[in-house]
Amino acid sequence: MRKLLTFLIAPAAMRRFLIACGLCLWANCAWAVLAIDGSVAQGNTGLATTVATAGTVNGSNTNDIIVAFVVLTRTNAQGSAITLAASGGITDTLGLTWTKRSQFSFHSGATGTDFVDIEVWWALRAATTSTTVTAHTAGAATFDNATIAAFAISGANTSTPWDTNGSLPATATSSGNTASAPTVTGVSTSCDKTMAIAFTGAARSVGAYTAQTAGTGYTIEDAQAVAPGNDFAGDGVEQQIFAATQPGISPAFAVATWTGWIASADAIQDATASCGGAPSGPPRGSLMMMGVGR
Repeated sequence: MRKLLTFLIAPAAMRRFLIACGLCLWANCAWAVLAIDGSVAQGNTGLATTVATAGTVNGSNTNDIIVAFVVLTRTNAQGSAITLAASGGITDTLGLTWTKRSQFSFHSGATGTDFVDIEVWWALRAATTSTTVTAHTAGAATFDNATIAAFAISGANTSTPWDTNGSLPATATSSGNTASAPTVTGVSTSCDKTMAIAFTGAARSVGAYTAQTAGTGYTIEDAQAVAPGNDFAGDGVEQQIFAATQPGISPAFAVATWTGWIASADAIQDATASCGGAPSGPPRGSLMMMGVGR
């Protein structure tokens, strides 16, 4: 009651200021809609195979951005390059239109005979219907091992889902047989409301084949460690929501026993985000006040 009386007897200018502050706080909080929608579908396979299929990608929201992350490895005598098909590299049971966002690959290990390829593809799913996602190699080439993860993100800008910063997607690789935690440094965003996502894949590990865990501040969404015979394929996906542009973050995973890893970092923008000072999507939960008088 005393707080109410204090507000009522405050000068008119102070009351207008307090009301404006409260409404601005409400409008700022209303943007927070980016989220993983449903569960993450995982799949893996190995030994002279050309396709890898994830489980079912579900979700309860319309207009989700579906992201597929694939790790392909070849080791030892099979160490030549392998990638997904440029056209039709990712398909699904709904027949969505898939676009490759990024693809990074390199030869790792002390002898350079371990080949790792990581790729990120995306599609817009307008309905809530579940779908199954499959990766296809280029030219029916076979890999030693592969992992695939697919997941839906709700609340994203559906026409321009990725952050507009020219440095994205960023990448980093390990060297030789040195074990370390996959990390991408100096990652910057241009949009003020984003989900930063880090991806990693590896062909070797020191000691036990251990699945990745999340770095500080991040949530792990996918972590697989596949080791049929003496071969290995590991992957990891983690994400964190940010409410402001980031001038130089360093997404990192926690497990430091991987060698021959490659990692990338990217960001999905919220539907109401402003990128470089201009709104990049339709307004949501915003409020404009004009002509406030005495």
